Amino acid sequence: NLTLGAGSVYAAEVQGAVSDRVVVTGTAALAGTLRLLPLGGTYVFATPYTLLTAAGGASGAFTRVETQGSFGDGVTTRVADTGADVQLTLVPAPLAPIVTQQAATRPALSLAASGNAYAVALGLDRAVAAGGDPSSLFALYNLPASAIPAAVNRGDQSTCTNTWPSPRLRRC
Repeated sequence: NLTLGAGSVYAAEVQGAVSDRVVVTGTAALAGTLRLLPLGGTYVFATPYTLLTAAGGASGAFTRVETQGSFGDGVTTRVADTGADVQLTLVPAPLAPIVTQQAATRPALSLAASGNAYAVALGLDRAVAAGGDPSSLFALYNLPASAIPAAVNRGDQSTCTNTWPSPRLRRC
């Protein structure tokens, strides 16, 4: 059995497609903090990372989830308890609000560039909302917010493809 009290911290490293995993043969009582430690690598969206498995079930929940480091400003995290597992899922954040916010705070970003970046970001957001998997564009989502508008505007070879979500969105 495992008991994580209110002052406990479970630091889980996530690197590429793998993560730390605690396997409990009995029950797990959860509280305290879950600290996510991104170590780099090729991450994917919508594929759960199982951070804890309890054969006898898990009760309670982490009262705080924090990330030490960054998966990127275009990435959000979702932690779910399935009754026996604690799973982390990386979720793409909408890019259009990031581009809009950056254009408002960076007057040097030309109106044409910010308009194109917004249009591309909005197209990506719509494709994701329609069920598209942007994992092949993780490098784009992984960037700091200040770099996202320029990356979607110029369509870096490292952040765009010919096929997803539409060749029309490619600006390489």
